[in-house]
Amino acid sequence: MEYSTAHYNVVDRPKGLSGASPINNNYDNKAGEETTFVFQLVEQEDRNNIGRRVSGVGKGDAFCCCCKSTNNIDTLLGGSGKRKMKLISASFILFIVVLTATIVPCALFFVNDDDSGASASSSLSSSATSPIRVGAFNVRRFGKSFMKKDGVVSVLVKILQRYDIVLVQEVRDSSETSLHDLKNKLVAADGVNWDFVVSEPLGRSVHYKEQYAYFYKPSSVKVIRSYQVADSAQDVYEREPFAVDIEYRSVSQSDSSNHRIVLLGIHAKPKDVEAELRELSKTVKSVASVFPDAQAVVSLGDFNADCSYLSRTAQRRLEIFSSPDFVSLIPDDADSTVSRNTDCAYDRVVVYYRPNPKCSCDRRVFDVKGGSVFNFENFLNIEEDEARKISDHYPVEFFLY
Repeated sequence: MEYSTAHYNVVDRPKGLSGASPINNNYDNKAGEETTFVFQLVEQEDRNNIGRRVSGVGKGDAFCCCCKSTNNIDTLLGGSGKRKMKLISASFILFIVVLTATIVPCALFFVNDDDSGASASSSLSSSATSPIRVGAFNVRRFGKSFMKKDGVVSVLVKILQRYDIVLVQEVRDSSETSLHDLKNKLVAADGVNWDFVVSEPLGRSVHYKEQYAYFYKPSSVKVIRSYQVADSAQDVYEREPFAVDIEYRSVSQSDSSNHRIVLLGIHAKPKDVEAELRELSKTVKSVASVFPDAQAVVSLGDFNADCSYLSRTAQRRLEIFSSPDFVSLIPDDADSTVSRNTDCAYDRVVVYYRPNPKCSCDRRVFDVKGGSVFNFENFLNIEEDEARKISDHYPVEFFLY
């Protein structure tokens, strides 16, 4: 038995390692943080060996105890008579000790590494009666400076509290300090656990980059995996879309099973909107192939898909708004801007349903309802000037049943 250590990013853990198993895979690690997994590699020729010493694992030594028989013990241990028997007994005791130490972490591994989402079900509330509320909010330059404004932060917390999972855009804090601070405030205000997944800083400029962050309640939503879209050779995106594969429990009267979908966040660059949204339909299909167990891919965020950035004529040329494979939940006449001087549906939610080859019926095998703009200014009864300190956008939202 050989052991080796390898460094991987927890956002996208290693796949396809034949005969290899990560002993630890903890979703509590910060997304993007490098962690160390210990891999156990078992080779066929080692299975009839016993007592072979392997050093360099942690502070101690490990022994190969994967033999099928003890036919070679005399050869390996040497000696004769009682000395042999004592060594054999000692080896047997060592075998039991090491076997116990090996089986327990391996059993834990198989629970944690179930990428199908079966193990994730246990963390979801079985008594849920309300649909999952999903949001997307372009917060004005969220970061350390933002979090120093107590009055502004308290309003933001009230807005985010209404969601089970919400995409926050325009995050500007590679240290993630402000994200942890916001999470703690959500926990304190809401009385339930919150967590987040964040992308790497994105953008062509050395001086200005943004991150995407998904804040969610683990009791309502399980984040199975996150995925950073890689741009094409043409470098179309200013900020490449960032996805999370999630699982939630359906509250539909006809279906109480768990469902999996992918949320794909995007903040389109205003002057490149048409090019980015043209590419987005291709990206959505590509992401759908990456997550074959997901039933749909939902694109959401600040598309900048209206007014001077994207005309109605240009919109009709885009597959994501014209193909029956894509369903837009936010109507074109919606207004997601805070300013009273504008009336633009910049922020969008578009659903791409995966074809279901086993069914000739409607491909919509789960319910998505209630796409709308959340006017927090009216809901919280605050003035426009106060609202604009948080964002010049309203969140968009919808429900998963």
